[in-house]
Amino acid sequence: MKQIKRFLALLLSFAVVCAVPVLAAETESNTLLPIYVGVQRLENIPESWNPLEETDADQKTILRLTGETLYRQDETGAVVPAQATELPVDVTAEFAGSYGIPKNARRGYAFSIDIRPDARWEDGKTVNAADWFFTVERLLETGRFPLEIVNYEAFRQGATRPSDQIISLKEAGFGSVAEAEAAGHTDFYIDLEGFWGLTTGWLRITDRTRLQDAAIPSGCEEMYLTAEYLYRNYLSDSGSQKMFQSEFVGIPVALGQQLIMADVGLVAMENRLVLILQEPTTCGYVACALTELVPVRPSGYSDHYGTRDSYVSCGPYRITSVSGAEITLEPNPHWTGAEAEFKNIFCRADG
Repeated sequence: MKQIKRFLALLLSFAVVCAVPVLAAETESNTLLPIYVGVQRLENIPESWNPLEETDADQKTILRLTGETLYRQDETGAVVPAQATELPVDVTAEFAGSYGIPKNARRGYAFSIDIRPDARWEDGKTVNAADWFFTVERLLETGRFPLEIVNYEAFRQGATRPSDQIISLKEAGFGSVAEAEAAGHTDFYIDLEGFWGLTTGWLRITDRTRLQDAAIPSGCEEMYLTAEYLYRNYLSDSGSQKMFQSEFVGIPVALGQQLIMADVGLVAMENRLVLILQEPTTCGYVACALTELVPVRPSGYSDHYGTRDSYVSCGPYRITSVSGAEITLEPNPHWTGAEAEFKNIFCRADG
C-alpha cells in the first residue's frame, strides 16, 4: 500500500513539473487545460511591446498573450473571427458613389467589420470601433497598415488634391473611363508627361493642339502629335494601351478642394469599422491581412505605450509585474474568450 502511495505521489509530482514549461493547447470544446503555472521562454525581456511599432518575436509573444486581433488562424490554418463577430462583410454597394467608389460598383471596395460587443479591456471598459479607428489611423501614419485605404496617401501629403487639380481615374477609385462616366463624369484628361514623356502635363483628351516630341526623329509619323491622337490610338477603349487607362486618364477636381480625414476611407459607426480600399479585393484577403493587429486604447496612448505602466490588455492575460529578467502575467478578469489555461505565466529570458 505504501509503495502504491509513493508511486502516485511520484507520478503527480512528475505531471506538475512537466506541465510548467509547456503552454497547453485548446481542447475540442474550446476550453483550456487547467494547469496552474506556465513558463514562456524568451530570448530577451522586451523593454516595450507597442503593437503600432515594429515588433520582434519576444514582443509578439507578449502581445499574443495580452492582446486580441480581429481575426486569427485556428489549428487547421483557417482564418476565423477573434475580436470581430464574423468575417468581413462586403458593403461596397452601400458606399458606391462615395469616397471615389464607382456608382455602379457592387463589391470589392468597402468592407464592414463588427466588433464583438463583449470585447473588454482589462479594466472592464468596452473595446469598440472607435478604438480600432484610432489604431488603424496610427498605423496608416506609420505606413504599417497592411491594406491601402482610399485617399489616405493624398491626405497624408496635406496638399490640395491633386497638383494641377487633376487626378487619375485610379486615384479617384475608377477602373476605366466607362466607370467614371457612369458616375457622372464627362471631362477627361490625359497625362502626357507620365504616359508619353511630354512636359505639357494634363490636357483634355479632345485637345488637338499639335505638340512636338523631340525624342522622335524628324520626319517620323509621331514627331508631331496631339492629346486627342494619343488617347484615341493608345488609351481609349479601342487603343493598344487600354490597360493603362485608369493610370494616365484623369478627371478634374474642384479648385481648392482639400482632403480631410472624413474623405479617407476609414469609417467608425457605433461598433462597426468600415474599411474602403484603393483597389478592389475579397473578404478573405481582408481577413488574412488583419490577423496580427492588436488594438491600442486612445486614452493614455503615448510614445511610451507598451510598457508595464502604459499598456492596457484586451487579451486572455494582463501584466502584473516586469523585472529585469521576467514578466509575470495573470488572467485578465474581463476576458470573454476561452478560459485562461494558467493561473500565472512567467515570461523569462533564456540568458
